[in-house]
Amino acid sequence: RQPPLPQRGVVRGAPRGGGGALRDGGGGQQLGEQREEACELDSLAAVADMQARVEERASRLRKDLETLAERKREMLLEGVRGELEREAHEDLQRREPALRKLAAAAIKQVRSAAHAAQADYAAVLQEIDGQLALLARVREGAEAQQREQ
Repeated sequence: RQPPLPQRGVVRGAPRGGGGALRDGGGGQQLGEQREEACELDSLAAVADMQARVEERASRLRKDLETLAERKREMLLEGVRGELEREAHEDLQRREPALRKLAAAAIKQVRSAAHAAQADYAAVLQEIDGQLALLARVREGAEAQQREQ
């Protein structure tokens, strides 16, 4: 709080009406000038104090502004992250039927290939069995010829 500013030309303790300055031989004027200088110094000190408080407040406001900006960035990132998650979920839901169809078609192809492989395997086994049977008859015939000789 600033002290009240004194009135110019009024000296404490001096009689009103200006008669005191004449009686003391001009000393009242010197005292008035000293008082004005003291008031100016007080005013300068008050201004310097006010400037320091304003600078301190400005510093706190800058820090608060930085904190608010950081929080805003965090909130924006959270919002963007949430929006991306929502869009990804929606995209997955839109694509799910097509993906299910693709998966079903792939399963069908794998089963078909497996059945074809099983059929080929069975045919190869039959051919092997036929060759083994032929080999067994040839062996029997060779053994029979050897016995006859």
